[in-house]
Amino acid sequence: MATHGPGFEATLWRNPLAQTLRFEVACGLIPVTGLRVADLGCGMGDLAGWLHSSGMQPAAYFGIDALPDMVHAAEARSEVGHEFHVQFAVADITDDVSVLRDWSPDVCVISGSLNTMTQAQAMKVVAEAFDISKGGVVFNFLSDMPHPRFENQDTSPASRFSTIDFLQWSLKKTPWVQFRQDYIDGHDATIAMKKVNAEEAC
Repeated sequence: MATHGPGFEATLWRNPLAQTLRFEVACGLIPVTGLRVADLGCGMGDLAGWLHSSGMQPAAYFGIDALPDMVHAAEARSEVGHEFHVQFAVADITDDVSVLRDWSPDVCVISGSLNTMTQAQAMKVVAEAFDISKGGVVFNFLSDMPHPRFENQDTSPASRFSTIDFLQWSLKKTPWVQFRQDYIDGHDATIAMKKVNAEEAC
């Protein structure tokens, strides 16, 4: 962000269209209408804006980002009226998830914010978000099994994760896992991990 300031480029998304597509995929796997949604690594609150414009109205939205300038920019943008409650907080989810636990989300969305972590760090963040949420977590990352046209592409400072390892790890935590990698020719992968009540599982 020191290079780009609190703007779109600082989020590491290559273009707004790809970001929107990732939102569509994530919220297609776990529809968030009527749910309390926590956006981990919210940047400038683009997910809140997309939810508002798409008509997919959560019960409430809580955006968390470690960078105060991003959160300030998100708060300024959110002054445009939403049909659902929107709030933001400065917090580093790799360090302390107490603010997330206190808010008690139904579902956590992690879109793009895992890309500069190691895979071990990313798994820790996803595991904590899954444990805290009531319904589950949906997250995306750069796949290590993309179409050949991406093989020599420099993704730095983002890095690719082992898709098979992340899938296997997810399935060890819950059998209710969904996966998609068909939307940007394998460049990106999205996993949804859900919780199911005992009554629903019978």
